[in-house]
Amino acid sequence: MSALQNIDDYKPAGDVVVLFKFNSAKLTDDAKQQLDQTQRFKVGSMKRYFVAIQGFTDKIGTPEYNLDLSRRRAQAVQTYLWHSTMCPYTASRSSGSAKTSR
Repeated sequence: MSALQNIDDYKPAGDVVVLFKFNSAKLTDDAKQQLDQTQRFKVGSMKRYFVAIQGFTDKIGTPEYNLDLSRRRAQAVQTYLWHSTMCPYTASRSSGSAKTSR
């Protein structure tokens, strides 16, 4: 049985944008603080939730490199949430995108 049942019944609670330094997939202290605040104010009061994480890049670099970087960025957020106990691994999904954020 799947850890996430009736995914269509989940309602969006909002979006959080976490910025990374140029050419980096390492979370900054500001990004970690932003994720921690999300845990306290948005997710902390929910009984059931699912976190969808998408990574993006700018237009600089090859599409292949940017896809890899965007995936590493999404994975960095997912790993941080998982280790901070905010989000069980089964309640999250991360993905990178070859599309740029701007």
